[in-house]
Amino acid sequence: MAITVTATQGGSTANGMGLRVFVLTQAAATQNGATVAHTFAAATATWTQSITTTQTGSRVYGAAAFGNSGVATAAAATTVVDDISDSTNNVSYETFKATSLTGTPGATTLGFTDTNTATGSFAMAEIKTAGTLTESGTAPAAVSTTSATTVTTASFTPTAGSLLVALVASDGGAAV
Repeated sequence: MAITVTATQGGSTANGMGLRVFVLTQAAATQNGATVAHTFAAATATWTQSITTTQTGSRVYGAAAFGNSGVATAAAATTVVDDISDSTNNVSYETFKATSLTGTPGATTLGFTDTNTATGSFAMAEIKTAGTLTESGTAPAAVSTTSATTVTTASFTPTAGSLLVALVASDGGAAV
Protein backbone atom coordinates (compact mmCIF):
# COMPACT_ATOMS: atom_id res chain seq x y z
CA MET A 1 0.00 0.00 0.00
CA ALA A 2 1.35 3.43 -0.95
CA ILE A 3 1.79 5.94 1.88
CA THR A 4 3.35 9.32 2.63
CA VAL A 5 5.04 10.53 5.81
CA THR A 6 4.36 14.03 7.13
CA ALA A 7 6.37 15.89 9.78
CA THR A 8 4.71 18.87 11.47
CA GLN A 9 6.36 21.21 13.95
CA GLY A 10 4.81 21.78 17.34
CA GLY A 11 5.45 24.19 20.17
CA SER A 12 7.35 27.29 19.09
CA THR A 13 7.34 27.02 15.29
CA ALA A 14 9.46 28.66 12.59
CA ASN A 15 9.55 28.04 8.85
CA GLY A 16 12.04 25.46 7.63
CA MET A 17 12.65 21.77 8.10
CA GLY A 18 14.03 18.59 6.55
CA LEU A 19 12.69 15.02 6.59
CA ARG A 20 14.42 11.75 5.68
CA VAL A 21 12.60 8.40 5.98
CA PHE A 22 14.42 5.07 6.10
CA VAL A 23 12.56 1.81 5.46
CA LEU A 24 14.25 -0.94 7.53
CA THR A 25 13.66 -4.66 7.26
CA GLN A 26 14.39 -7.21 9.99
CA ALA A 27 14.07 -4.57 12.72
CA ALA A 28 13.12 -5.67 16.23
CA ALA A 29 9.44 -5.37 17.14
CA THR A 30 10.35 -3.41 20.27
CA GLN A 31 12.59 -0.40 19.76
CA ASN A 32 14.19 0.34 23.13
CA GLY A 33 17.76 1.00 22.04
CA ALA A 34 20.00 3.80 23.24
CA THR A 35 19.10 7.42 22.54
CA VAL A 36 20.91 10.75 22.82
CA ALA A 37 19.43 14.25 22.66
CA HIS A 38 21.66 17.27 23.10
CA THR A 39 21.36 21.03 22.68
CA PHE A 40 24.57 22.79 21.72
CA ALA A 41 24.02 26.09 23.56
CA ALA A 42 27.52 27.40 22.83
CA ALA A 43 28.53 27.85 19.19
CA THR A 44 30.52 24.90 17.88
CA ALA A 45 31.72 23.43 14.59
CA THR A 46 31.97 19.91 16.09
CA TRP A 47 28.59 18.17 16.18
CA THR A 48 29.41 14.83 17.80
CA GLN A 49 28.10 12.91 20.78
CA SER A 50 28.79 9.53 22.35
CA ILE A 51 26.09 6.86 22.33
CA THR A 52 26.32 3.49 24.07
CA THR A 53 24.72 0.86 21.85
CA THR A 54 23.06 -2.17 23.43
CA GLN A 55 22.81 -4.80 20.69
CA THR A 56 25.11 -6.38 18.11
CA GLY A 57 23.79 -5.73 14.60
CA SER A 58 21.90 -2.52 15.46
CA ARG A 59 22.48 0.82 13.72
CA VAL A 60 22.37 4.40 14.99
CA TYR A 61 20.48 7.09 13.03
CA GLY A 62 20.48 10.81 13.82
CA ALA A 63 19.48 14.34 12.89
CA ALA A 64 20.60 17.85 13.75
CA ALA A 65 19.44 21.41 13.10
CA PHE A 66 21.60 24.44 13.64
CA GLY A 67 22.01 28.05 12.58
CA ASN A 68 24.67 29.57 10.35
CA SER A 69 24.54 26.90 7.65
CA GLY A 70 27.79 25.51 6.28
CA VAL A 71 29.08 22.24 4.85
CA ALA A 72 29.02 19.09 6.99
CA THR A 73 31.85 16.54 6.98
CA ALA A 74 31.22 13.13 8.55
CA ALA A 75 33.09 12.21 11.72
CA ALA A 76 34.68 8.77 12.08
CA ALA A 77 32.19 5.87 11.81
CA THR A 78 29.50 8.27 10.49
CA THR A 79 27.85 8.73 7.10
CA VAL A 80 26.21 12.12 6.48
CA VAL A 81 23.05 11.27 4.51
CA ASP A 82 21.58 14.75 3.99
CA ASP A 83 23.26 18.15 4.34
CA ILE A 84 20.39 20.54 3.59
CA SER A 85 21.28 24.22 3.61
CA ASP A 86 18.35 26.57 4.23
CA SER A 87 19.80 29.95 3.24
CA THR A 88 16.37 31.59 3.59
CA ASN A 89 16.35 30.95 7.35
CA ASN A 90 20.16 30.57 7.79
CA VAL A 91 19.84 27.00 9.10
CA SER A 92 21.30 23.58 8.24
CA TYR A 93 19.32 20.34 8.49
CA GLU A 94 21.50 17.23 8.78
CA THR A 95 20.64 13.54 8.78
CA PHE A 96 23.27 10.90 9.42
CA LYS A 97 23.80 7.28 10.39
CA ALA A 98 26.49 4.95 11.65
CA THR A 99 28.59 3.79 8.71
CA SER A 100 28.00 0.14 9.60
CA LEU A 101 25.95 -2.12 11.84
CA THR A 102 27.11 -2.34 15.46
CA GLY A 103 29.80 -4.89 16.20
CA THR A 104 30.31 -5.29 19.93
CA PRO A 105 27.82 -3.08 21.82
CA GLY A 106 29.38 -0.15 23.65
CA ALA A 107 30.22 3.53 23.46
CA THR A 108 30.84 5.11 20.07
CA THR A 109 31.00 8.73 18.97
CA LEU A 110 29.02 9.77 15.89
CA GLY A 111 28.21 13.04 14.14
CA PHE A 112 29.99 15.54 11.92
CA THR A 113 31.91 18.78 11.77
CA ASP A 114 30.69 21.89 9.98
CA THR A 115 32.53 24.68 8.19
CA ASN A 116 30.73 27.25 10.38
CA THR A 117 30.13 27.47 14.11
CA ALA A 118 26.58 27.57 15.43
CA THR A 119 24.17 26.54 18.16
CA GLY A 120 21.37 24.01 17.73
CA SER A 121 19.97 20.59 18.52
CA PHE A 122 21.19 17.04 17.89
CA ALA A 123 19.55 13.62 18.42
CA MET A 124 20.43 9.96 17.79
CA ALA A 125 18.63 6.65 18.27
CA GLU A 126 19.84 3.07 18.11
CA ILE A 127 17.56 0.91 15.94
CA LYS A 128 17.62 -2.70 17.12
CA THR A 129 17.53 -5.75 14.90
CA ALA A 130 15.70 -9.08 14.81
CA GLY A 131 18.02 -10.53 12.14
CA THR A 132 20.20 -8.56 9.76
CA LEU A 133 18.99 -4.96 9.76
CA THR A 134 18.70 -3.83 6.13
CA GLU A 135 17.73 -0.55 4.49
CA SER A 136 15.10 -1.18 1.82
CA GLY A 137 15.31 0.63 -1.50
CA THR A 138 11.61 1.52 -1.19
CA ALA A 139 12.25 4.67 0.89
CA PRO A 140 11.29 8.06 -0.57
CA ALA A 141 13.77 10.85 -1.30
CA ALA A 142 14.47 13.38 1.43
CA VAL A 143 12.25 16.47 1.43
CA SER A 144 12.69 19.93 2.89
CA THR A 145 11.02 23.33 3.05
CA THR A 146 12.19 26.87 3.74
CA SER A 147 8.69 28.37 3.91
CA ALA A 148 6.49 26.05 5.98
CA THR A 149 6.24 24.18 9.30
CA THR A 150 5.08 20.93 7.68
CA VAL A 151 6.73 18.73 5.08
CA THR A 152 5.48 15.53 3.37
CA THR A 153 7.37 12.86 1.45
CA ALA A 154 6.39 11.68 -1.99
CA SER A 155 4.15 8.62 -2.09
CA PHE A 156 6.04 5.34 -1.60
CA THR A 157 5.29 1.69 -0.90
CA PRO A 158 7.40 0.38 1.99
CA THR A 159 8.43 -3.25 2.19
CA ALA A 160 5.84 -5.31 4.05
CA GLY A 161 6.63 -5.70 7.76
CA SER A 162 9.28 -2.96 7.71
CA LEU A 163 10.04 -0.30 10.31
CA LEU A 164 9.92 3.34 9.18
CA VAL A 165 12.51 5.63 10.77
CA ALA A 166 11.75 9.31 10.19
CA LEU A 167 14.58 11.76 10.84
CA VAL A 168 13.34 15.33 11.23
CA ALA A 169 15.44 18.46 11.60
CA SER A 170 13.48 21.66 12.17
CA ASP A 171 14.02 25.40 12.53
CA GLY A 172 11.26 25.55 15.14
CA GLY A 173 9.78 23.59 18.02
CA ALA A 174 12.25 21.26 19.69
CA ALA A 175 14.45 21.35 16.52
CA VAL A 176 15.07 17.58 16.08
